[in-house]
Amino acid sequence: IALLGESASSPWESLDEFFLAFDDRELLFNHLWELVGRETELNDLTKRLEDESPVVFLVGAGGSGKSRLLKQALHQYTEHHPTVRMYFLSRDGELSRQSIDDLGEGRLLLVVDDAHDRPDLHSLFEFASVNRDRVRLVVATRAYGYDRHRTQAIRFSLLDPKITAVILEDLKLEDAEKLARQVLE
Repeated sequence: IALLGESASSPWESLDEFFLAFDDRELLFNHLWELVGRETELNDLTKRLEDESPVVFLVGAGGSGKSRLLKQALHQYTEHHPTVRMYFLSRDGELSRQSIDDLGEGRLLLVVDDAHDRPDLHSLFEFASVNRDRVRLVVATRAYGYDRHRTQAIRFSLLDPKITAVILEDLKLEDAEKLARQVLE
């Protein structure tokens, strides 16, 4: 690529770029519906983003609302922290040492959604460890990926072993019905 004078595509996306594919009300599955039944988890995630811990985990089953909750919490975060640069690791982006170095200086909030699908996060945890004064990670994963990534965070001294994740349990029946009404309308 360098010989052709082209730069490699970046695996990093902005908040809006990351969720663009889900910002169409005409799609059966979108992230424009009202967030339902997740007020406690939203408050918990927001507090953890504010407490400046190096890594914040969000754990839930497939379809439990991890991505939608992330979108809501991170939009709120950007309003209160306009100088922090936030990047999402794209769903199919190739993470490399160079792509991490390309992030540059300054305060960074790096977000990995569906981390359970990513076996390549070792260098990201290492980067956060070396730059702990300016880099934070938000990792959303299913339960089976949590143990692996939590172990990496502990190995790099990014996480106190006593700290737990924000866990998304199943919605209560009335909340599930409210969400279903939104979808059907």
